[in-house]
Amino acid sequence: DAMREKASGGMPLFNIQRTRRESGWAMPGASRFDDYVYKFQDAKIDLRRAIGAITAQRQELEDRWDAYLQEELFHGRAAKRTQDFVNNELQPLLRDMAARGISIDKLDEYLHARHAEEANELIAERNRRDDEGQLDLDGNVIESPLQDGGSGMLTADARAYLAGLDPAEKRRLEAVAAKVDAIITKTREMYAGYGLESQATVDGWGAMFEHYVPLMREDHDGGMGIGQGFSIKGREAKHRTGSTAKVVDILGNIALQRERAVVRGEKNRVAVAMAGLVKTNPAPDFWQFDKVPTEQVLNEATGKVDTREIPGFKSRQNVMVAKITDSNGNVHERAIVFNERNERAMRMVTALKNLDAAQLEGLLGVSAKITRYFAAINTQYNPVFGVVNLVRDVQGAAINLTSTEIKGHEADVLKHVMPALLGTYVDARKQRRGAVNDTEWSRLWEEFQNEGGQTGFRDLYRTSEDRADAIRDALDPTRWMQSPLGKVFTAGGTLKVPMAVAQKSAGWLFDWLSDYNLAMENSVRLAAYKVGLEQGLSKQRAASLAKNLTVNFNRKGQIGQQAGALYAFFNASVQGTARMGQVLFDTNNGQNIKLTSLGAKIIGGGIMLGAVQAMMLAAAGFGDDEPPQFVRERNLVIPTGLVTGKKDYIAIPMPLGWHVLPNIGRHAVEFAMGGFKEPGKRAAHLAAVFADSFNPIGNAGLSLQTITPTALDPMVALAENRDWTGKPIARQSFNKATPGHQLAKDTASSPARWISEAINWASGGTKYKAGAMSPTPDQIDYLWGQVTGGVGREISKVDQTISSMITGEELPPHKIPLVGRFYGNAESASSQGARFYENVNRLNLHEAEVKGLAKAGLKDDLKAYRAANPEANLISLGNASEQRVQNMRAKKRELLAREAPRSEIKKIEDEITKAMKHLNEAVEEARKKEPA
Repeated sequence: DAMREKASGGMPLFNIQRTRRESGWAMPGASRFDDYVYKFQDAKIDLRRAIGAITAQRQELEDRWDAYLQEELFHGRAAKRTQDFVNNELQPLLRDMAARGISIDKLDEYLHARHAEEANELIAERNRRDDEGQLDLDGNVIESPLQDGGSGMLTADARAYLAGLDPAEKRRLEAVAAKVDAIITKTREMYAGYGLESQATVDGWGAMFEHYVPLMREDHDGGMGIGQGFSIKGREAKHRTGSTAKVVDILGNIALQRERAVVRGEKNRVAVAMAGLVKTNPAPDFWQFDKVPTEQVLNEATGKVDTREIPGFKSRQNVMVAKITDSNGNVHERAIVFNERNERAMRMVTALKNLDAAQLEGLLGVSAKITRYFAAINTQYNPVFGVVNLVRDVQGAAINLTSTEIKGHEADVLKHVMPALLGTYVDARKQRRGAVNDTEWSRLWEEFQNEGGQTGFRDLYRTSEDRADAIRDALDPTRWMQSPLGKVFTAGGTLKVPMAVAQKSAGWLFDWLSDYNLAMENSVRLAAYKVGLEQGLSKQRAASLAKNLTVNFNRKGQIGQQAGALYAFFNASVQGTARMGQVLFDTNNGQNIKLTSLGAKIIGGGIMLGAVQAMMLAAAGFGDDEPPQFVRERNLVIPTGLVTGKKDYIAIPMPLGWHVLPNIGRHAVEFAMGGFKEPGKRAAHLAAVFADSFNPIGNAGLSLQTITPTALDPMVALAENRDWTGKPIARQSFNKATPGHQLAKDTASSPARWISEAINWASGGTKYKAGAMSPTPDQIDYLWGQVTGGVGREISKVDQTISSMITGEELPPHKIPLVGRFYGNAESASSQGARFYENVNRLNLHEAEVKGLAKAGLKDDLKAYRAANPEANLISLGNASEQRVQNMRAKKRELLAREAPRSEIKKIEDEITKAMKHLNEAVEEARKKEPA
């Protein structure tokens, strides 16, 4: 009843006209700006503009009829209710099954047999003929079809199965089946609660069978659909006619029924809101409520003319359907009809019915799965991402709050962030265990989710078989080892126990990471939700404000699904850019765009912040490439060397998108302090910052990786030998006979070194000669990090940290787990090495130019080139330094091979760093002499 009241707003839609004002409203004209928004950022922009016009021209719109608001909150509400079902009902059932030793197949068999006789009786009655039967050619009576076994099991077989059960086993099955019955009963109640079916209809379902379970067959998709977008029509259950085909996935279909009921019910809330919006705000040239065309036909049974709805009308492209409960509790399908001659009206209904989104099939479908995997392991399952994201969210929220209904209360929001973080995390952990956490913040977090404030949507399983497989995996975490891939790892049985333990441990780890990042991502939003309520916003408005405070991942443009299948963070980039635009500019409902006074202040402040950063780095003695560009571009870098006397620094991640503003100020000041040299290079760097920030298909600068789909990025990066920051992934040798393991950087992990040597040896190589395949350890580390995401990269860092503690080798700051994301040192061996090889490459390019001019006899051009590029005079020093470093590295490998004392190895390392630093300083001095 509470759900039905929420869905209908507590007022039968038929009586809405009593509250409707008579004045009309006019939809604003479409603009080119809105066309782009529809395509890339918000496919529901036309609905948003309509509501904006209605509220501007008429009156404040009630939340229950704000269809844009209800659609915005739908995703979070559906995800929350679906996850609650899994946590509070399905998982306890699975734990009980595991404790009692009952498999899904055993339970399915019992549930089927228990229901078979009553199902057979109903199906037989429905198939029984009133006459005495038909005769075949020999005069024998043809039996009526399906007089037994219509449930997929003969009554005699069902009785024999139940009678043959061991009493103890039967008690175990009955106990588990009672939980299944409770799930089915609650699902049934939801159909009435959501207003999808009347209470009388639902009660009739309950009275029909004592032990109902779904009897889906192998060729069935698992039940009713979830609707065409937000258009909800048709029966919620199909009448049984019976079949002798095999019944499959009973428990899977029970779970799927609940999840589909939730999605259809939550979608119908949006449809009802749309119906209320249209009915209270009529506009015949745009939309109409319940305008259903009819036709007159002859009723052959009565011989009279009847009036009926034109067949197929509700399936037309311009018609959206909502299920509405009247004051008597009866459910009716009501149509919202959009004007077919109005292009914008048709675009709106097309988006609402999801007709403008193509299905992901074939290669695009495969790409989507890979892309989602890469996105998940780098965000949801990345232990560092949560901390970095929180730091960015706090800053971004402080800026974005200035454009919301609670501006001026930024400090109140920020002070609630940590309590919200703790409350969300504790609640998420207890929810996963099926427990209840009753604290102020946990209650607020539950309310926030129930209102739809959390971003994200839990995808439905495509078939009952997929759902059943997920249940089997939950019952047996080691089940994957029965797959062909699993058998490779468990060949001979030697790895079975360790792999089983690893699988269970990995499951716990990924569950924890998911809950940890959930809390990190939503703490700022929950804090804003609390302040919104305190400032008098309704729960739904406060949830909407919080959801849109940073990036609303649920909002998508018309091409969002397809683009997201190719590029992991396409939508996040688009939505982040749009959120910035909402703070800085006034779009006047898409008619024109102008910078606001607040926007001008934010832009000025951001540029000034970057200028201050550049002056602080210069005062601390940092060079142009200290720290590297990619660090300065994405972080607020605070040098601590003014106190320590070293080139240490703290890097605070800046909110993506907003970080462009400080970069403008930083580059301007660096350009001025550098004597206004290389303006083209400065402009290119700044253009790359803009491209990386607002280019939704990639952020690897001027690189093939920018346009390469996410699924292929690792291979392209290896081919280019540069990661997303532009740094070389691996050392390269002009001598192709050099084996990969000899090119290892000092930071390469031990496992990668072993694997590199093993691959080289297996492909015909030796210690000194490359085989057919000879990857470097750093290439293997890179691939490991790409495939395993944040978890894999942090594990590698832990390995390197432990290794450095044992061997005494210097550990670069960026290799320290978590800490390395916020702290750096420009004088470390790693920093000097990165600059050294970058300088060597620059000098190699100069050498090629110098040799070319000399060979061509162009003495004047050669002289001019050397004058314009003073560092070209360091070619000999560069070659000598590179050779010296290579020789010292070879000596270091020899010392390591014979386990020499650490003091000897440290001495060689210091000499390597000294040689690198010498070249780096020489190049820096030469570049200062370049003409302006």
